[in-house]
Parts: sequence; structure tokens; C-alpha cells
Amino acid sequence: MATSEFLAAWDNCRWGRIASMVAPSAGGPAMSPKRIKGDYATEELTSYQIDTLAEQSAAVCLVHVTLTINDEVFHPALRWVYQNEGGQVQVPGLDEGSWRLMCWGAPWMKRDVAADDAEPSA
Repeated sequence: MATSEFLAAWDNCRWGRIASMVAPSAGGPAMSPKRIKGDYATEELTSYQIDTLAEQSAAVCLVHVTLTINDEVFHPALRWVYQNEGGQVQVPGLDEGSWRLMCWGAPWMKRDVAADDAEPSA
């Protein structure tokens, strides 16, 4: 599952792996591991848990997680889109592609989102 892979990559400082999981529309192919490292290097992920999955369409899934970052607990929602290498939305199981994270920045991970709300609260 993409969320587990993303969080494990963050936990293990695998910046290249995170860069490969970012949606092209959010900077995917141009995203560099150096940029990811610069954004996440001071954000120590010490624990994580996947709470709920909500399929919003065949190619979009919202995953609510609980993260402990720098000893603080956050409840963000990660929006994943199934895309091909060119960033076009595809149908899992019918088309080739992979799950890509739409909003990837560390500040996004430090927002709380209610389980029934798709957008973060300030």
C-alpha cells in the first residue's frame, strides 16, 4: 500500500523513494530527493498509524493517518491519485500506473483533518 511505503520511506529517510511517490501535478518527475530532504529533514517521524481509507473515485483515495512528528501528534489526510508516468489519471487494475501523493510537503503532514472532512483545518 502506498501510504505505508511513503511513511516507511519518511521514517527511514529514503528521500528518493518519497520523491518517486509524489504526483507529477505536484512536482513529481521534477521533484528531487534533495528538495524532499530539505522539507522533511527536521521533521522526525517517530510513529504512524493508518486510520481510515476513503475511496473518492476509482482513482482517488483519501487516507487518514495519525502521525507523531517531533513528539507532537497530528491527524492529516493524504490524498492519493492513481496516475501513469505522464501524470494522467488511470484506473487501477485496468491501466498501468501507480498511486501518487498529491500534497506531499511536511507542513501538510502537520495539519489535523477530521475523518469526515477532506480538507485540513487551519
